[in-house]
Amino acid sequence: MDEPGNDELITSLPIHLTNTLGSDVQLHQFPLLTRPLETPPSAVRSGKRIAARIKPTSRRLEIHVPADTRSEVWNPDKAKELGAARLDDDREKNQVPKVKVREGEEPRLSEIRMRSEEIAQRNVYMLGIVRDGKLHLHPVTEAHQFRPTLTYLDSLSRKNRRGGNDSDSDDGPPPDPDDPTPVVTTKKTKKPVGDAKEVQVSTKGG
Repeated sequence: MDEPGNDELITSLPIHLTNTLGSDVQLHQFPLLTRPLETPPSAVRSGKRIAARIKPTSRRLEIHVPADTRSEVWNPDKAKELGAARLDDDREKNQVPKVKVREGEEPRLSEIRMRSEEIAQRNVYMLGIVRDGKLHLHPVTEAHQFRPTLTYLDSLSRKNRRGGNDSDSDDGPPPDPDDPTPVVTTKKTKKPVGDAKEVQVSTKGG
């Protein structure tokens, strides 16, 4: 690594504060994502893409990401079960499903919904744009964090309790082949020590 004294100054830019973008510049954060937010290749091939909707009055945003339907990570039976639960959850909230289910066809969980939560800004964030040899700084007015919405699992849990079905034995989704394989460590178990017995040995002379 070069020493700070060897770090050559290439150029210097004048800084200009601006508000030409209006008063609604937002910073979106995804604290649970470990990879870029993008449409899965399997969804791209079928013509699907990421969609979003906004409620300006409540200052909430929702992003819909198509599900990854690769056989390595996709369980069709589980998708039907969760799809029915999401449909029930949408009906409870009086939300009309965006994708209409054909008559006789079972609903499927076809997308992941990420909902925003506005967070208080402890620092001052600025959006920087370099144009015409100048650095234009614009203040960020709002910061939002997006996390998956899983309220449909509550609907599924209530349905299972009513039907007496215990879903605690579910092993969850299969591992994502794109994620690194976790190292499994086994714990050594100590053998139980039995009760100590006193043994007396005697010998007789010949």
